[in-house]
Amino acid sequence: MNKFNAITLLVLFFILLSIAVTFASFSLTPKIKMSRAGSLALEQATVSFQAREQNFDKAYVMLQNIQEREGHIDNALKHHFDLDTFESYLQGYFKKLHVKSIESEQVQGYQYDTLNIVALVTSPVEYYHFIDALNNFEWVVEVDHTQEFKQTKNGIQILFSVKVYTALTQ
Repeated sequence: MNKFNAITLLVLFFILLSIAVTFASFSLTPKIKMSRAGSLALEQATVSFQAREQNFDKAYVMLQNIQEREGHIDNALKHHFDLDTFESYLQGYFKKLHVKSIESEQVQGYQYDTLNIVALVTSPVEYYHFIDALNNFEWVVEVDHTQEFKQTKNGIQILFSVKVYTALTQ
């Protein structure tokens, strides 16, 4: 191979190389930029997803804890209310007991029975033991805020209202 052919081949190689570099820079550079932009967007979406996933996991764990801690409430709402069982439960906390009246109302899939109760205790401590025991009762029970205490010869007469909540069964 002579000197002229070698130089021509070298120049031709340089021209082809510069055309290839120019072509690559014009055609591949926008694709590289788009790829980087997509990569950044993907990273941001991943960070956002991970933050949301952590928030969801925290909320889910809190929900599970509440369900474990307060699961008896769900079960209590499913039990049908029985006045005789409730009265026998109350007998253990009061000297005398009389359920004056019963009202039942239905609101948004739930039923609540209002019981007006007249009871007799020897000391207020017995009444507060009863209030504490309601938390472990098999129904969801709420004591009304209006409570009347009257001193009698035999002890303290208490007038109060109780609402017992149950889910409507169809």
